[in-house]
Amino acid sequence: MIYPFDSATLPTLAEVGGKGLSLMRMTHAGLPVPSGFVCAVAFFEPWLTTLQTTPEWTAVQTAIQNDEDLAPSTTALKAACAELALTTSQEGQLTEALQALPKDSFFATGEGVFAARSSSPEEDLEGASFAGGYKTTLGVTEDALLDAIRDSFASAFDERVFVYKQQHGFATDTPRIAVVVQQQIAADSAGVGFSLNPHNNDYWELIVNVDRERYRAAEKMKALRWGPLLRRGLGAFWYSRRLIGQTIVAFLGSKRFYRHYERVIDETVRQW
Repeated sequence: MIYPFDSATLPTLAEVGGKGLSLMRMTHAGLPVPSGFVCAVAFFEPWLTTLQTTPEWTAVQTAIQNDEDLAPSTTALKAACAELALTTSQEGQLTEALQALPKDSFFATGEGVFAARSSSPEEDLEGASFAGGYKTTLGVTEDALLDAIRDSFASAFDERVFVYKQQHGFATDTPRIAVVVQQQIAADSAGVGFSLNPHNNDYWELIVNVDRERYRAAEKMKALRWGPLLRRGLGAFWYSRRLIGQTIVAFLGSKRFYRHYERVIDETVRQW
C-alpha cells in the first residue's frame, strides 16, 4: 500500500514509520512540505516473504542464535535484495503514485528528482534512533527510483541494524521497513534544525546547522525568518526562545561555535 502525503486518512506509525507519518502530519497541517508518498510496510510484504524463504535469511538467523559474526550473512542477504522485482500490484501502485505528484514542482528540466528515505516504524523513536542504520538516497531520477527504494529496503538487513536491535531488545526475525519517496527541491541551501539545544538539552534554545558553502548571502538567511544576522556565509547559528524569537548570535563554522559556545550562553543569559 502507498500513502500520498495528502491522504485523506492518516495511517498509523506501525504502517508508515515515524518519518513518513511526520511528513503526512505536516502536510495536513498546511506546512510547505515537498510532495511525496510513503511505500508502507505492507507494500514490501511480498519482498519480505520472498527473502524469508532464502538460505541467506536462514544464515542470518542462525548467526544471531549462535552469536556469530553477522557481517558475512547480512552482506549476502542484502545482495539477495538486488534480485527482488516488483509484483504487478506493486508496480501499479508505484506508477499511480508517481503520476499523481504535481509536475510543476519538478526541477526546471522537467524531470523529477527524488529522495528515497527509510521510514522504519522502529527508527526515530524516543528510546531508539537507529541513527545511520537505514539508507536514504538523494538526487534520484525516476528511472533510478526503483533501485533507490530497493536499497532503502535492503538496509533493513544491514549488520548494524541487527546489532542495534539485539542491543535494544527488538525482535530480529520480524523486520519492518517503509520508504518515503519525496520530491527533492532545488534548494539554495540545506540544513538541520534542533528544536532543543543538543549540547545541554535546553528546551529554550534552538540550533540550526546549514550548508555554508551554498549559503553565501545574508539575505538568503533573512528569507528563512530566523531573525537578524550578524555575518554572511554562516555554518551554524543559535536561536533563543527566551528573547522573543530573536537570533542572538551566528558563527562562521562549527569549530568556532563550540569554542565560544559557553561564553555566548553566559553573556546572553546575563543580558536576559
